[in-house]
Amino acid sequence: MPTRGTKPIIIAAAPSTTTTYTTSNLSPSTPPSPKTVRFAPRSDELPSRPATSQEAWSLYHFENHAHGCAACHKARRSLLCDTGYHLAQDVAVHVRLHAGELCSTRPDDDGKLLRVEIPHGYNKVKTLLGAEAKGKKVKKSAPVVSYEDAERRRSSSLSPRRRDREHHREKVTVEPSRSSHEEKRASAAKPKAKTQHYATVEVKPIAGNDRFHEYEQGGPVRLPERPKRGSLYEADMKRPRKEFRIEERAPLEKKVERGRDREREREERREMRRRERERGPEDRERERRRVY
Repeated sequence: MPTRGTKPIIIAAAPSTTTTYTTSNLSPSTPPSPKTVRFAPRSDELPSRPATSQEAWSLYHFENHAHGCAACHKARRSLLCDTGYHLAQDVAVHVRLHAGELCSTRPDDDGKLLRVEIPHGYNKVKTLLGAEAKGKKVKKSAPVVSYEDAERRRSSSLSPRRRDREHHREKVTVEPSRSSHEEKRASAAKPKAKTQHYATVEVKPIAGNDRFHEYEQGGPVRLPERPKRGSLYEADMKRPRKEFRIEERAPLEKKVERGRDREREREERREMRRRERERGPEDRERERRRVY
């Protein structure tokens, strides 16, 4: 009870808390909604390890090259360039794709595959390994040539007359080539034929006609002796010799005398210099007093 001189204290009453229960329309047997979010299953059975320095550099070089090369940008649709081909070979040596995971080509001690952890964003490497896993050969294989099909197409394109001509053509057997040592041995084994008489054919024109007739002449053939000099020697000897005018020219006497005078003056100067070097300081002082 409040006393005189004090203010009354007002206390607010707290609301009463009542718990209400509502019944749900969904029974436990109601199936869940078909729109559910699920994650792709991961092959957690494979153990993983970080990439080694050699594997990391191999993947980095191909990824960096594929971003700047138009041919290697889409490995599934186009052939790789020469540089990309060699880099892809290096990548295939270290890693490969197995069940959607990037695994090492070398298994562990137990023979199981190891998943290699690579940095995020290496999409070109995954595209390359995916194309290789799907059966696309990274190596540029040479085209397979079927000679039977080519021969069949060639024979069908020929005319009947030319086809008969090709059919009746004689077959030529090509023997493999021999080395020089084998040829020398085969030639030494064969007996050498010693023949002295030969049958020659001479062609002579008929008098009054442009036609030629030939007849055989037996007996040994003597070849003409080959001259030791050149083929033009006889023609040069038969040619008349020409006389040439020879003149002797010598320098004039004045020029010779002038040259001798210059040489004499040079000798005198050399002699004076030599005497100057040989004189002592007393001779030089005496010469100076004599002049003054």
